[in-house]
Amino acid sequence: MERRCTLCRGSIDAGTERVLCQCGRLLHERCAAAHAEWCDADGTERWLGAVEL
Repeated sequence: MERRCTLCRGSIDAGTERVLCQCGRLLHERCAAAHAEWCDADGTERWLGAVEL
């Protein structure tokens, strides 16, 4: 089963490049940093995450 990043929709291989955020989204390591501010579970700009996704 191929897994895709919720943010960039890129394919995620098994290994260290995947991050499961506390909000439940599966992300690449590089996308996790961009997602942190607008994470609807813990971000400072969480309202943006709710509107965008």
